[in-house]
Amino acid sequence: GLRRGLSEDVRLSEPVGITRLRGGQWVVSEGERGDLRWFNQDGSQVSTLIGGGGDQWIEGDESLQGDMGMPSPLPNFRWPSFLSTQEIKLPDREAEEGAILSDTFNHKLKVFRLSELGSEAAAVGGDLAGGGRPGSQDGSLKEALFNRPAQTACSKRFDFGAPRVWVADQGNHLIRVVDRLSETVETLQLSDVPPPPPS
Repeated sequence: GLRRGLSEDVRLSEPVGITRLRGGQWVVSEGERGDLRWFNQDGSQVSTLIGGGGDQWIEGDESLQGDMGMPSPLPNFRWPSFLSTQEIKLPDREAEEGAILSDTFNHKLKVFRLSELGSEAAAVGGDLAGGGRPGSQDGSLKEALFNRPAQTACSKRFDFGAPRVWVADQGNHLIRVVDRLSETVETLQLSDVPPPPPS
């Protein structure tokens, strides 16, 4: 169920991804509910960062998931899964902590700058890459297509907001590379890798 407050009163719904923030707090993605939850350092407090649908989702209406399914200005998810944290350093600004999220069944990656972390946590963000439908296509961040992106990995710190993010594109059986400097997605070319045995 969806609750917030003390951790002993909280029930998660199919947690998939977890990452630890530099302040010691935790962010967990709930696949079925479609949200990100925040826990403080000792696990005594929890709140919803973003997504979900609140009491509407408890009614079990899956149409409330998805990018366009809810009357909220915040990004919504369809099976948010794996998380990677990163430190963003922009010119003339303090470094900010952020997160890359695989929005698996929206076939997208999303990026967030996490702020005001406390009992009332907040996150702002939006699409990073992916056209919102399954496919296998390199190109610009908006034109590129993924098929159920899963685990991501990125550098912990980068300058001028331009890291590379490596993505396990599970439905395409590929590793994809997102370059935020050139704003492109490319397929990692592997060589001398034996094929998997026949199933």
